[in-house]
Amino acid sequence: MSEVLAPGLTRLADGPLAFGGVGLEELAEAYGTPLVAFDGALFDGRVAAFRTAFGPQTDISYAAKAFLCVAMARRVAALGLSLDVCSLGELRTAQAADFPPERLRYHGCGKGDDELEAALRGGVGRIIIDNLEELERLESIAAHLERTATVILRVNTGIEAHTHEMIRTAGENSKFGMLPEVAFAAARRVAASPHMRIAGLHSHIGSQIYEPRFLADAVEPLFELAASLSGVEIAVAEMIAGGGFAVRYRPEDPPAPAPEAIAQRLLAAMRLGAERAGVPLPRLGIEPGRALAAEAGLSLYRVMSVKDHATCRFAIVDGSMADNPRPALYGSYHHVVRADGPSTAVARATTICGRSCEADEMMTVPLPEDLHGGDLLAVCTTGAYTYSMASNYNRFAKPAVVLAADGAHTLWVRRERDSETLRFDVDT
Repeated sequence: MSEVLAPGLTRLADGPLAFGGVGLEELAEAYGTPLVAFDGALFDGRVAAFRTAFGPQTDISYAAKAFLCVAMARRVAALGLSLDVCSLGELRTAQAADFPPERLRYHGCGKGDDELEAALRGGVGRIIIDNLEELERLESIAAHLERTATVILRVNTGIEAHTHEMIRTAGENSKFGMLPEVAFAAARRVAASPHMRIAGLHSHIGSQIYEPRFLADAVEPLFELAASLSGVEIAVAEMIAGGGFAVRYRPEDPPAPAPEAIAQRLLAAMRLGAERAGVPLPRLGIEPGRALAAEAGLSLYRVMSVKDHATCRFAIVDGSMADNPRPALYGSYHHVVRADGPSTAVARATTICGRSCEADEMMTVPLPEDLHGGDLLAVCTTGAYTYSMASNYNRFAKPAVVLAADGAHTLWVRRERDSETLRFDVDT
């Protein structure tokens, strides 16, 4: 039986590592490096785990910001999920994949009129409203188009997730959502408009949440608001408990909460909240992105050189913060393994650095003493917020993205050509 080293990684009979049943060297030779690879079975398995845990009564909407391309949108559609988008680019990607528009959810705290119009013309199922000014503009556009906008109101409940400050999305210092009293006024405006209807309430408290109780706590203020709205005959049919479920990045970290544990806590909070508020039980919505995609993806880099300095060893790879900015932004860590057969060499602390003109140290990890230029490294758990946050810093071209499944591989996103980094330049 193959040795499982990290999610999706196995060893082939002759020793080297494989992902999705495909040798890592085979992927690197076929598509070059840097390269992002997704294991289709891993992604599908994560979706199935959440669907089983939460049941058919819960709307599961994949957060496109974690990673999106046309092929991924098609996969999400085929799995029966909804899709959260937050820009015209993400909307156009979903439309190019023929994603069912009624299962689209349009997010964002600063939607332009062009976005609101595109959402209405495209038949987007839910538009999540962040503020009163946005609501006013939506009503005006809907009236002009003679359409009815179905809205969900984003509420800043004041509940903060105990997570990195850069990925908190609620609380006194968060830009997102409306205070409950503002959301109450917004709901009354929607109810009075012939061009809008209210579907429900939304809260999002942050990402990488290890404690399901924080998500459950955030539901309570939503039910308090639902009770107030019920008093003026406004029903809340849907309630989205937004927040990113944690993913395990370090092998030594505690396991992330299982979908069953999250579902048990959230569904119980929903039942209790509805009972206390004296309102019908709304349909629960969740928005996993990282929890579905992160472990299903990894990045491949070729070591360009290894060098020793006075107190540390550096391995320079052919990627950079341009294709994975997470370590630079958040101090994020990824488990790293060499792709060849098991090594008998002593492991040594090695700082992996990108090749950009920046101090883009990715992370320090134990790697074999005999590591050298030309070796292939697998950086694990990069399926979320790596490619989607990639840039052309230093005018590096963006990597390719491939699907590995059942021993075969398929190109999802081709590698950007160096010449394409100039495609928007105007020769004056």
